[in-house]
Amino acid sequence: MLLIIAVLAGCATFHNRPLAPGNTLATFDARRLDSAETRHAVEASLRHSVAPWPPRRWTLALLTPVALHYSAVLAAAEAHARAVNAGIQIASEYPNPQFSFAPGYNTSSPAGESPWIFDYALSFPIPTAGRRAAAIRQAQALSTAADFDVAGTAWQVRNRLRSRLLDLYAAGQQVALLRQQAADQRETSNLLQARYVSGEISAPAWLEARSAYQAIQYALVSAKTRATTARDALAAALGVPAAALQGMHFAFNGFTRPLGVAPKIAVQRNALLNRADILAALARYAASQYALQREIARQYPSLQIGPGFRWDQGQDKWSLGIGISLPIFNHNQGAVAAAEARRREAAAQFEVVQNRVIARVTRAMAAYRGARDSLSLATQAADSAAQAAQAVTAQFKAGETDALALFFARQTALRSALAHLNALIRAQTALTRLENALQQPLNGTHAPRVALPKEHS
Repeated sequence: MLLIIAVLAGCATFHNRPLAPGNTLATFDARRLDSAETRHAVEASLRHSVAPWPPRRWTLALLTPVALHYSAVLAAAEAHARAVNAGIQIASEYPNPQFSFAPGYNTSSPAGESPWIFDYALSFPIPTAGRRAAAIRQAQALSTAADFDVAGTAWQVRNRLRSRLLDLYAAGQQVALLRQQAADQRETSNLLQARYVSGEISAPAWLEARSAYQAIQYALVSAKTRATTARDALAAALGVPAAALQGMHFAFNGFTRPLGVAPKIAVQRNALLNRADILAALARYAASQYALQREIARQYPSLQIGPGFRWDQGQDKWSLGIGISLPIFNHNQGAVAAAEARRREAAAQFEVVQNRVIARVTRAMAAYRGARDSLSLATQAADSAAQAAQAVTAQFKAGETDALALFFARQTALRSALAHLNALIRAQTALTRLENALQQPLNGTHAPRVALPKEHS
């Protein structure tokens, strides 16, 4: 009894931890970008202090640790990995011995002898044929796969954050350009209206200009809505409430850098060998190998050994018990066949993952090259239109042309600037997808922006 009490004293106890949705919501609403918790997460990830705090402008490099820290999806993946990692400890534990106590009573015991019989037996199971070592290696392989799943989830969090930050940049740039375009188109419409009133032009010319102004106003309202939505989406990608972004400014210089050439074949091959999902699939295949090894080991008899003691009517009797399972009815063929099938399934699943990655990288590379070429043409067109607008502006100041020609030149330049912006966003989106396919960031150097026509009073 003392031995049993001592063993039970080392057991874990259950502690009830209910979830309260109200408390979870309150914790989410309390998150802030300028909080001490956020600062600790950022500095711990970057391994250096950040001053001033909060930063004047939040870059992608500063926002990524925030998104990783507050990501519920990543937290769930890490919790799953910890649960899988516990399998290593389970597989490493030796099976507990068994103690049995069997009292007996001899009703025909001779007079003067004790009728009681007490049997005590202690049995130790002994794993055979390396089944315990195979179980440990299987658990380790599954733990490795879970850790790679965590790495893949972390990359998805970063990739989603970059996409949302790009959306915010695109919406802000569109609002700025459309505001300028609306101002120019309003002046063009007013000028044409005055000429229509004076009889210099017909009604369709003025009505066309007014319709164009209304279309730009509609596009501007839509762009403002997208900007608000993009800001809320960025907050969601960061895992903070939308109110946490109030008063915060963001740096978008990473989206104005020139796009480099497509990565070389060696970089693509490196992705095919080192992506988290591919490495996870490899680890799961290794786990299926060890699972098959365990089932094959179970074909061999299991062994139990232990001493026994009998107090038989006043006499002490000792014994040594040896137990062995007899593979008479089956040799574990069913479990071995199932493990072999699961190994083939794991191999096929690895090939599926690898083929999917190859296709994704191929598509992303082609899209990136095409978007990069389109951006180059759009940049040239925008530069040409901006230079033409500047030339017309100089002619207008010299009295060589009228205001209507100036407005038309500016409108052309602004339309080219919007087209360039759309091409830039498509190229940056293609870059995001390529980074996601390769699971590694692709950096470029800074480049000057496209020249835009100057605002007028």
